[in-house]
Amino acid sequence: MCKVCRHDHLDYIVSAFFADYILNEYQGRSIDAIYYPSVKNSLSFENIAIKTDVFDANYELVKVKEAIITNDLSNEMGGYSMSGISDCNEFDFETGAILWNPDRIYQPDHLMHQFQTLFGLDIS
Repeated sequence: MCKVCRHDHLDYIVSAFFADYILNEYQGRSIDAIYYPSVKNSLSFENIAIKTDVFDANYELVKVKEAIITNDLSNEMGGYSMSGISDCNEFDFETGAILWNPDRIYQPDHLMHQFQTLFGLDIS
């Protein structure tokens, strides 16, 4: 299992440096967004970075989904498995809060307990 630790910022220092440079310095700050491969997972995922004002002017948040993604060891070719936790379409835009509904957890209790133990998942 390959656990991505949000506190291990050194894994992202090179891509973060270049993303920041391209968005905030390159070509007189004329770049609004960039799409680039993820270095953490051997380029198998993509990232997108969009300037906040550009995102706010062009997009409206309507739904968020939360999931746990793990290595799928049952497949000889490798790959990943996604376990959906919940989704939500209610927000408090004044405070920036996602108003999760605790009754909309899609996984059984035993699996949620396993996620809490393995990944430090906070479902409160």
